[in-house]
Amino acid sequence: MIPARASVVLPPFCYRCPINLEYPDCDIACIEASEQLIEGVTSQDIAAILAETMLVAGGMIVPPAEWLPRLGALAQRWGALLVLDEAQLAPARTGKMWGFEHYDVMPDIVTFAKGMSAGMAICGTITTPEIAERAVGKTGVPWAGTYSGDPLAAAVALKQLQIVMRDKLAERADKLGVFLRKRLEELRDRFDVIGDVRGKGLYQMLDVVKGKADKTPDPEMAERIRYNMMLENMVCICVKNFIRLCPPLIITDAQIDEIVGRLETAIRRAQAGFPKDVDFTGSSSLAANEKRDHVA
Repeated sequence: MIPARASVVLPPFCYRCPINLEYPDCDIACIEASEQLIEGVTSQDIAAILAETMLVAGGMIVPPAEWLPRLGALAQRWGALLVLDEAQLAPARTGKMWGFEHYDVMPDIVTFAKGMSAGMAICGTITTPEIAERAVGKTGVPWAGTYSGDPLAAAVALKQLQIVMRDKLAERADKLGVFLRKRLEELRDRFDVIGDVRGKGLYQMLDVVKGKADKTPDPEMAERIRYNMMLENMVCICVKNFIRLCPPLIITDAQIDEIVGRLETAIRRAQAGFPKDVDFTGSSSLAANEKRDHVA
């Protein structure tokens, strides 16, 4: 949902470039095009630039190394804040405590949420002392919610952070993420319906297509794969033609091998058209996406 008086920048989606260029020869032209767009349709009185460090919901889009620093440079030039949403990335899932640590950038504000508390209802904002002082003011932050200040969720989040740091789970996610990525890329090379593998650490995604040549998204095949993964006792997130895999940070090499083996079985069964008697055009995520596209 995009609020009024907000502009949208072009995503750094190199697999399906919005301006049909190739990285790295493009020199991150999507940033320049976005800058021209914003300068052309706004007063250039920009309060903030908001972005996910990795654009998870948009298809696990992992920005090139230069994209976030150049976005940060735009924010500085406009006198705007750079706000990064790490609700799905922090802590440690990408192989760093914070996803933005993969890039040469320092945001003014970072948000976190469910990943910090093993799924319990919590969210928060981290910022500089100067910005925090201005936000709090004389009367405090004007915000209230059902779960605000919940001590149970805060205790769980604190304990989880202690465990993540004690057991060096960021480093573990980095190491095992390399292994998971290698195994998923083997599937990509083996199956024409897997167009791309994207992600960092233990947060990876399959881009399901009708064929590698034209990269046409195939959400029905993605849903069919997800269904067959459930038959293999695996649960994953499937939105449009994107299948997300986010195993626990304590997963082992052997368990990754087992996951990929079951995933391969699911892909083979889906390609064979199994199950024959299920119409995936009416599945929940497809129906939700059709409604969202219609509203857009």
